[in-house]
Amino acid sequence: MERLCDLLFEVSNEVRLTRLQHLEEGPSNISRLSKELDISNQECSRHVSRLVDADLAERDSEGQYGLTEYGSLFMQ
Repeated sequence: MERLCDLLFEVSNEVRLTRLQHLEEGPSNISRLSKELDISNQECSRHVSRLVDADLAERDSEGQYGLTEYGSLFMQ
């Protein structure tokens, strides 16, 4: 139950939920994601890190972020 509450807390933030929606369209880097919402790279990185910690997103070897299988399932 605690994991569900943690997950719901993370996606209750509008910025993080919007990040997930953009990552649904395909992998992206922090610069592109931050421009889409007109927020700083630092703020965007903080939000994406929270999504990574929640196992909803992951970073590949080229620095691109994308949804995990769990993240894709969650977005459905």
